Amino acid sequence: MIEQIADIRSGRTTFEKNPNHPTIFQELLENSNIPGSEKSDDRLGDEALVVISAGLSTTAAALTTSTFYLSFNSSMHQKLLSEFRDNSIICPSGNLDPSKLNRSTLENLPYLSGIVHEGIRLSGGGVGVRLTRIAPDQDLVYKDWIIPRGSAVGMSQLDILLSKEIFGEDVMEFRPERWEGARGKELEKKGWVPFGRGSRMCLGMKYVYDFSTS
Repeated sequence: MIEQIADIRSGRTTFEKNPNHPTIFQELLENSNIPGSEKSDDRLGDEALVVISAGLSTTAAALTTSTFYLSFNSSMHQKLLSEFRDNSIICPSGNLDPSKLNRSTLENLPYLSGIVHEGIRLSGGGVGVRLTRIAPDQDLVYKDWIIPRGSAVGMSQLDILLSKEIFGEDVMEFRPERWEGARGKELEKKGWVPFGRGSRMCLGMKYVYDFSTS
């Protein structure tokens, strides 16, 4: 990966530069607002690995999980097809209507949304590592513990996504229905953390949703 970055920097890459569609690294290397210390081959190589792992493996895992359960559960498959028919996504001829295959339509289908949520949840979530946060100016109080200011605190998304306390005894089952109605909104608030939370949450969240519904 680092060798490829060096090739891009030196112009040895076999990919022709397209001024209308520069690569991520062409954009980073030519952006004068980024300090040179932040554009070393090692640093850009690390960034490339993050893009590949976050943008490809997580989406692939979520799609694989959803496809597996749909393939082996005919009633679940038929319920999804019925939702498509009810919303005119499947034409009377049995073919998909291309004009309906867009985000604004698909993201408003509750059962499809539940399938996407379960696929992401049971595949381990979008972020598989413990993310740390630091409160620099104040002590944090959690139950009976006081966490001194400046201490690094992290959580594991997987522990939350597979928590029986939050999702119930059927936490390991693929159940799209759990995300419907008031119960679904409660789970969104308490247990939906595959991409982190807050201002530093994963930027690729919409990317996963788009690929999982298309």
